Amino acid sequence: MTLVIFGVFSLLAVTPVLGYGTGAPASVCGSMKPDHSGVQPQPGQPPYTFETSSSTFQTGQPLKVTIKGPDYGGVLLEARSGSSTTALGSWGAPPANTKYLQCSGNSQGAITHANTNMKNNLTVYTWIPPSTPNSIYFM
Repeated sequence: MTLVIFGVFSLLAVTPVLGYGTGAPASVCGSMKPDHSGVQPQPGQPPYTFETSSSTFQTGQPLKVTIKGPDYGGVLLEARSGSSTTALGSWGAPPANTKYLQCSGNSQGAITHANTNMKNNLTVYTWIPPSTPNSIYFM
């Protein structure tokens, strides 16, 4: 399958008192909004971009995904297609300080932070494409 990948994503602002220090709850899978008590989403353009190991993918062939930008503590990462809120594909073994989050009934449908330790440009996530669709984006 041929695909041009582009990214839109939500990085969670983690605070010890108001945040989710051990990962995003499954209740935010659809909206991808942090939902931290008393904390609003960042307005404007995020300071992050996605870098992928390829601009195309093939079913079952792992694709490396890296979030480029300032260090971050919290993350919620999914692959989607079109206007659907369904998490697509699955993620390979979560990198250090991250874990799977069950989204869309998929036990490996998303990755979230496991703690408040900082992640950075060296943190590489592995996404495994499903048999469909033709195009995806990360968020």
